[in-house]
Amino acid sequence: MGQVQSPWDVPDSWEPALEAAREGGVLLLIGGVDSGKSTLAAILAAEAHQAGRKTAVVDADIGQASIGPPTCVSLGMVEGEIRGCEDIPLAALDFVGSPSPKGHLLQCATSAAVMTAAARAAGAETVVVDTTGLIAGSAGRGLKSAKVRLTGADVVIALQRDEEAEHLLAAYARRRRPRVVRLACSRKVKPRTREERAARRQRHLAAYLAGGHTMEVSWEDLPLENTALGAGEPAPGHVRAHAEEMLGCEVVHAEWGGEGLFVVVSGRLDSSALRALGEGFEGRAVACEVSALENRLAGLLGEQGETLGLGIVERVDFAARRLHIYTPLKEVSRARGVRMGAIQVARDGTQLAWKGEPGAGGEDGCNTGGQGRHPVGLESAGRFGVGEEPENRIGLEAGMEDQSREATLLLVRHGETTWNREGRVQGQQDAPLSERGREQARLTAERLSKMMVSAIYSSDLGRAKETAEAIAAPHNLTPQFARALRERSFGVLEG
Repeated sequence: MGQVQSPWDVPDSWEPALEAAREGGVLLLIGGVDSGKSTLAAILAAEAHQAGRKTAVVDADIGQASIGPPTCVSLGMVEGEIRGCEDIPLAALDFVGSPSPKGHLLQCATSAAVMTAAARAAGAETVVVDTTGLIAGSAGRGLKSAKVRLTGADVVIALQRDEEAEHLLAAYARRRRPRVVRLACSRKVKPRTREERAARRQRHLAAYLAGGHTMEVSWEDLPLENTALGAGEPAPGHVRAHAEEMLGCEVVHAEWGGEGLFVVVSGRLDSSALRALGEGFEGRAVACEVSALENRLAGLLGEQGETLGLGIVERVDFAARRLHIYTPLKEVSRARGVRMGAIQVARDGTQLAWKGEPGAGGEDGCNTGGQGRHPVGLESAGRFGVGEEPENRIGLEAGMEDQSREATLLLVRHGETTWNREGRVQGQQDAPLSERGREQARLTAERLSKMMVSAIYSSDLGRAKETAEAIAAPHNLTPQFARALRERSFGVLEG
């Protein structure tokens, strides 16, 4: 048993990890979602501090951050007794821009390296690096391998329920460094539901943003990063007029740069029209909707690119070329730039939408589109889709094929109908919902109101339409109805 006694019940089998913390160096933690990494990070940090080591924790779990706000890799310096990572004061942070590492692997690895270097520069002898739960597949291998290399990890500590992290550890089998320590997950770990994780993220972001103020600044004074906006020269008036004619919607901003024509439009984009526009610009035309640039979480950067704090770019005045930013940062005069993030949020921390993957063909929600609010589809036979990280196509690069992002579908049947209750075959006959069916639709809508929904698709039959409209109401959406989504016809058997 190690020196740590309270408030944790530390298994004897964890002694090798405690010893590594006492010895010092960079300890990088690996484990899946809800494996107990953050608790282990606190235990190791407390052990190192009690052993007289100057100790730091790099919180690189950008989705379930404990030290700083979500979407950032944070650095905390241990100054006294702690009962969890939340007790460690924030010393510095580096803005990644997303609560998920998917699509942001480079940013996650880079930020972890930057914060580890900052810990070393502050004199930390033991640096504990907590990481996200992404360990599966090539993305998990690539991210963890990069973090091991860029942080200069001396010890990799793997928390496993079975052998789920072994594919990440195999590469180090014959190396002297990093040394690998394997630990079994504690049986006391309590898994969180997706809703609980989202609620925790919202609370932490709300707490960080509380008590902020609004600043108005020219984007020339605070140059933008992770966006094409402001990177080029204003496009001539005739180019803007031509773009409006081709796209069939108002162009509120247009500029020309090394990557071609970039336009911001008020209205819905059509990918074929954008491709046609691009043909006149050597296949290089990128567009995004005004809404994609509103309420964007952003990092305010100092003169060396360090993250001073976070803010929300709530509105862009394209005519005046000015940004309206809400931020809790007090010393805004130190800011020298803005790093645009991939999500849209409200001041209370609520995530409104997911607008792209900067650096992965989706900055600004442009090019082939990015991650957005959940698309929902419903047909009378009960097919209903919700995506965890789906596309919200707010922009397409001309000449490029639509490339779908990964999506997870949630299937939900319409509410009970009067014919369901009577045992009659419906097919394409338009039986109405029963009172029980309307209550089922209401309860389904209440459950899905906690999710971020971007679009709803439904058959045009009444039972599906009524269910879809109930679900759409909390999201202020209008369902898209299509005859093609109807249930199959059963001919003379119907009724």
